[in-house]
Amino acid sequence: MRSMFEDSQAISPRYEAWLSKAEAAKRQFEMRGIRVVLAYLDPNDFPEWCAARGLKLDARARTNYANWSARQAGKSR
Repeated sequence: MRSMFEDSQAISPRYEAWLSKAEAAKRQFEMRGIRVVLAYLDPNDFPEWCAARGLKLDARARTNYANWSARQAGKSR
């Protein structure tokens, strides 16, 4: 999946390293009282989602997608 991103060099090539960093960030947010919603990025749907919004496949798009996904999860509650 990493290869699809324009900023792939900014993402750890090892899944375990990426996961460790993501889990640490999640804990930091939760310690500050921020509710964390996990967003799963589908490698088939994400490029289409970005194209529909005029976004590059990069960190900004991943952040926007995660925020959009969290809002969608909130609507289904």
